[in-house]
Amino acid sequence: MQDIQSAKESQNIFKNIELTGEKFKQEFQELAVKAQMAMNSQMNTSKFEASYALSVGKKQRVQTIAEVKEIRNELWQESLKKANGNLNDASEIYEKLCAFP
Repeated sequence: MQDIQSAKESQNIFKNIELTGEKFKQEFQELAVKAQMAMNSQMNTSKFEASYALSVGKKQRVQTIAEVKEIRNELWQESLKKANGNLNDASEIYEKLCAFP
């Protein structure tokens, strides 16, 4: 009787280990997707900034920087509102709103 119970407990332990492993795999995949999105976003931003700096005069760039700051602030406020104040959710929403196509 104890052997059967011990065998069931062992099976449960191994099953829980497998479930935990699968959960970690899924979380890792989600993090990998987010990391890839962040890297792509940064590369696109760098490409844009380089081409913009090479083709637009300083006066226009200064004006654009002020406008971009204003727009980013508006997008962040919109993200916070959509996320009901949750900073993690707001960050994800903001990232999507700011992503280059």
